[in-house]
Amino acid sequence: MAIFDLDRTVTRIGTYSPFLLFAARRLNPLRLAYVPLVLLAMAGYKLHLLSRKRLKETMHRLMLGNAVNHDRMAAVAGAFAAHTIARNIYPEARLLLEQERDGGAMVVIASAAHEFYLAPICDALGAHHVIGTRSTELGPVLRARINGENCYGLEKCRRIESFLTERGLSREKTHVRLFSDDYSDLPSLLFADEAVATNPSRKLLRSARRLNWTIVDWRR
Repeated sequence: MAIFDLDRTVTRIGTYSPFLLFAARRLNPLRLAYVPLVLLAMAGYKLHLLSRKRLKETMHRLMLGNAVNHDRMAAVAGAFAAHTIARNIYPEARLLLEQERDGGAMVVIASAAHEFYLAPICDALGAHHVIGTRSTELGPVLRARINGENCYGLEKCRRIESFLTERGLSREKTHVRLFSDDYSDLPSLLFADEAVATNPSRKLLRSARRLNWTIVDWRR
């Protein structure tokens, strides 16, 4: 199994803020007026006044509204996926995904990104499965509230473990290779049989060198 983080591992830059701006322009451009409030919420997160989960819910609510028709959101997410594939994917990452898939690995993208916009990106990249942050759905409506926990840090590792269990895959018999750029994915990297620090942050780079992990950097 080859598991890839998305933001800054496969993509050059993060995807959440760009998605919100992209979607707001198409769903309701007037909501772009809330950008200063989004920046204020980000400052609150930096000051530890908001959790990462609450920050994401607040940003979603401000930029897209608390309730959006699922079909409308799916159409916007599909357009954003095409935009991302065209402009924000490392060519080396796409080639590596193809090599893993063609080599017989189950390719999974595990990310803190919301699954409703992560899934079409993964489909376009040819990944088999997606593990991401889940949104609350009420009938045909997609809500700003996150369903469960943000798929980040230790929670992402738990979700990966659950993914294996749900599919009846024995951990002992499943070789896991994991690619990530960020220190927050340390639990998942330690869970893997092979950890690859990919475009690593400085903090992850120090750990990767200490643990003798493979390091690849496509930013140069």
